[in-house]
Amino acid sequence: MTTRATWLPTVDEQPEFPELELGGRSTSASSRRLLVAVVAVVLALMVVCGSLFVTLGAAVDVVTVAGVIVPSRLVDVFAVEPGEVVAVPVTHGMRVARGDTLLVLRSDQLSEQRQQLAIMVDEQRALLRLAAVDTTADRERRRASVDAAQSYDGRR
Repeated sequence: MTTRATWLPTVDEQPEFPELELGGRSTSASSRRLLVAVVAVVLALMVVCGSLFVTLGAAVDVVTVAGVIVPSRLVDVFAVEPGEVVAVPVTHGMRVARGDTLLVLRSDQLSEQRQQLAIMVDEQRALLRLAAVDTTADRERRRASVDAAQSYDGRR
């Protein structure tokens, strides 16, 4: 078994670094410190740019949580009469306002009531027409009697 020894400098002992040769020029300790500072700044900028890249949406994290989604406002919607849904003019997620049509129902009870009401309206219109005819006939009879009375007074 061979043991390998590793040299570590002590606090009192500082390692000696040879002069670096950059572009054919030798560098001093202050130049080396400047080079280390520039490299540190470049690395820091790379880290900041990388975190901005992640923050702006380049990375997608999937988070699974347990909970209950509660609406901000709950509104009960119900039909007054039973019926069959024949149309839904809104889509899922669409915003609606008070008075918007959410669905169209077909109800046999309401259809019968509507037909009966339509018959009653037609009957009332017919009675109004008869009343208008009677009123016209009555007016003509009154006018004829007034004319006859005036002509009788004129002959006296």
